[in-house]
Amino acid sequence: MNEIVKHPLLLMALIVASVECSAVFGQAEPDSAAASLVRVDGLVFEHQKYSFTMRGLDRDYRIVIPNGIPLLMKLTLPEIDFEQKTLAVQLLVSAPDGNPQNNRHSTYPLSDPVYVMAEFDDQQQMDQAFSKPVRTFEKYTLSPQPFPASPFSIQGVLLAGREPGQFLMKVKSEIFPVTLGPRKGLMLGAKVTDLHPHETEVFVEGAFEGESLVASSIRFQHIGDPFARFDAGLPNGLIIGDQISIGYDPALREALAGKMNIHHPPTNCGGAENCRDIHRWVSNPNRTDRCWDVVAFNFGLQDINESESVWKDNLRNAVKALEKTGAKLVWINSTPMPQGLAEPYAGNQPLGMVQGRMRLQNQWAADVLHDFPEVETCDLSELVTQNADGIYDEWLKGKAATFNGLESAPLGRAVASSMMQAAGLSGDKQ
Repeated sequence: MNEIVKHPLLLMALIVASVECSAVFGQAEPDSAAASLVRVDGLVFEHQKYSFTMRGLDRDYRIVIPNGIPLLMKLTLPEIDFEQKTLAVQLLVSAPDGNPQNNRHSTYPLSDPVYVMAEFDDQQQMDQAFSKPVRTFEKYTLSPQPFPASPFSIQGVLLAGREPGQFLMKVKSEIFPVTLGPRKGLMLGAKVTDLHPHETEVFVEGAFEGESLVASSIRFQHIGDPFARFDAGLPNGLIIGDQISIGYDPALREALAGKMNIHHPPTNCGGAENCRDIHRWVSNPNRTDRCWDVVAFNFGLQDINESESVWKDNLRNAVKALEKTGAKLVWINSTPMPQGLAEPYAGNQPLGMVQGRMRLQNQWAADVLHDFPEVETCDLSELVTQNADGIYDEWLKGKAATFNGLESAPLGRAVASSMMQAAGLSGDKQ
């Protein structure tokens, strides 16, 4: 059974005034205000009574919370218990063994009644949702009070459903079944002490007053703290990658068990342009007790339509950001495209899901990393192409760029070996 961590949450008694509601519910702001609006995100590493400090992309920020500005908690895989009047959210990186199925939960009191407002992008999306017997709400907000009017939205009281994971919504005299999406929900509101240091991602809009950023909108989510579950006697390894890395993650962890702590951000890290998110993935590099010894990283499948110049710039920025961690860096060459995919048009360089695209990106990576000789390379492309023991016979003939568990295992072991070598540990080159 998952460990339950309980602490109080102060729910708002009143919906804030109209200016503050605009910040919460996304209503239009005056052009002059929009021009000075600043958006930042990062990891919280300390909080005070009416402010907190976070690690942003380019610097640390002190965020001031004016009186009446609500904090909205992002609901990650929420579990609502009407009998106990609690709401639980999953801490995405809290499992001691790194297995998401073993993540801990944090629980909060649930108001009675609890109001829900579902928001839609336009009238067509709203009509589609209500054309089904069970309405699915992806974007929604929970609150102890009714909401101010908002376009393309519906609100009512949320009630217990007849089946697990299903709820009822009462709108005036009508009651109908609904389900709530796993990641786009919000709950009004929290207090600053709910911004747990080192395990809270926060997204802020506001304006600068001197050196402080005065918030007009604050959203946050608890993700957990990977360092809290690490063995202090082992080196720490971070792996940044897309769906390929998620596939070989179990084999990687098995190969490094008892040798290196390992962490993968709780997401598909996507393409190289997501270097802007690295500051949230690496925690606080200024803390000597929260540092990475090795970071292995790759940007591949999500960039198949990117141009050479943009991709190289993104990778270069990612390397510079990762160098700030002080860790040994290992670039992971992307696995090739299978031969069952189409060949690129004659005269054109590979673009999209076609043969040769990953070979091209690996060459771009080599061009960039020529300026960073300290970055080592783990060549998964060569491993698959050599096809030792015929493991990839069928894969190479197919059209799927991803791998099953058996095919992923050698990839994970190869990355583990490269990370161990980078950390100065023994390990055979795969």
